[in-house]
Amino acid sequence: MVKRIIFLSFFLLASTSLCAADENPLRDPLRPRGFQGTTSAKAPATQPAVKTAEWRLGAVLLSAERSVAVINGQSLQVGDLLEGYKLVSIEADQVLLQKKRKKLVLHRAGTGFKKVLSSESVVKGSQP
Repeated sequence: MVKRIIFLSFFLLASTSLCAADENPLRDPLRPRGFQGTTSAKAPATQPAVKTAEWRLGAVLLSAERSVAVINGQSLQVGDLLEGYKLVSIEADQVLLQKKRKKLVLHRAGTGFKKVLSSESVVKGSQP
């Protein structure tokens, strides 16, 4: 009798866990929590237009080993993709991106350094 109760308890426990597994599909452990993947059935028919006017070239790193461009805080190297645009070339003050026949050039805004002293602001020391 005790074996029968244990068997039925185990059977009920196993069946409820199987039903719960159908409601909650397995989650990929390498994806971040809250990631909402899209499937081809749910994808919109037309993709929204890319707002390239909002893209900013923040920094450029050029060296013998590699070249890196920072666009909107994202580090990219030649050949990387940014919303469908391929990074074609990196120069000291600009980068070239291309998507099919469209070419897009982003210019670096400046060095970010401000002129600290001007000739008018220089004050000579006082005489003893």
